[in-house]
Amino acid sequence: MNDTPSIQNPMFITERYDTHVANPWVQENRFFSVQPERMELPLYSQARQVLPDPFWASHAATIACY
Repeated sequence: MNDTPSIQNPMFITERYDTHVANPWVQENRFFSVQPERMELPLYSQARQVLPDPFWASHAATIACY
């Protein structure tokens, strides 16, 4: 007994639309050719000193979560 609703005769759709738009600026993006730096991520205690302090007027409880 199977109480799970299912499609009895599923239709497989093979037609799709290509929505890709070529962007000439992609070739100028220098980050595509830069090799990643393999290094350990810093601890939060080390990175915290360079992070900005958040501010959001009238939302002290939300800022306290930070």
